[in-house]
Amino acid sequence: MVTGPVLVIVPTTRFLQGAWPAVVAAIVLWAMMRSMRRHYGATAAELAVTDPGAELARPSRVVAIVLVATAFKAEGLPPRLNRSRSRAPISKSAEPVGD
Repeated sequence: MVTGPVLVIVPTTRFLQGAWPAVVAAIVLWAMMRSMRRHYGATAAELAVTDPGAELARPSRVVAIVLVATAFKAEGLPPRLNRSRSRAPISKSAEPVGD
């Protein structure tokens, strides 16, 4: 019984005492996020596959970048890393690297 009037009176008095910028900002942010959700929903609907039996497009080329802390001469590298100078991939699976 008391909860309803409290939910009306407290925000109203806070709003009139100077909290109106926070209330307006919250409403603006809510509206912006709601419009972004609608946009992403519409984009997802446009990009959805309508025919599950259709063959999906495959990437034309896959590029992997391996970050190396230091560089060594090719003569000192293990054979599996020495082959990495070619443009062909060594393998199609990831290999764990030890210290």
